[in-house]
Amino acid sequence: MCSPEIGDLKGKTLFLDLDVVVIDNIDCFFDHSDKFTIIENWSQLNKGIGNSSVFCFEIGAHVDVLDYYNEHAFDIFKEFGNSQTYMSKRIGDIDYWPEQWCRSFKYQAIPKGLGRFFKTPQIPEGCKILVFHGIPNPDQAIVGDYGPKRRRFFKPTPWISDYWHE
Repeated sequence: MCSPEIGDLKGKTLFLDLDVVVIDNIDCFFDHSDKFTIIENWSQLNKGIGNSSVFCFEIGAHVDVLDYYNEHAFDIFKEFGNSQTYMSKRIGDIDYWPEQWCRSFKYQAIPKGLGRFFKTPQIPEGCKILVFHGIPNPDQAIVGDYGPKRRRFFKPTPWISDYWHE
């Protein structure tokens, strides 16, 4: 994404991970900001770290990020632990999407506490893109399967199949 050579592509680009579900019109993502824009990481609020499930960038605008990574990959992994922290810190002057646009299935759709046993997860108000980071993935959420870590429970969420198809 930081390479200046992405075929004939140029201009503003919206990146979406494969494990997201588009719930509503996303045209507004292209007009929100001229800066590199990303989700503020739900587990690291106010630390300047993005979640790279949904981000918007200008093709070729951050070649320095890729160049530095190519020269210092091992040191970057030791210092940052993952690519989204490195990318957020290296770009520095970033914007975040409005909080309600990109919501976490785990943190904002699954009911809290005992509610997870009785209520089906719901689309968070104002959500345009529902993000499935880690587990469960969309196919697991449809049937209510948290995957190998079965310590957590939530009811099946069949409405996801209205928006997401394998």
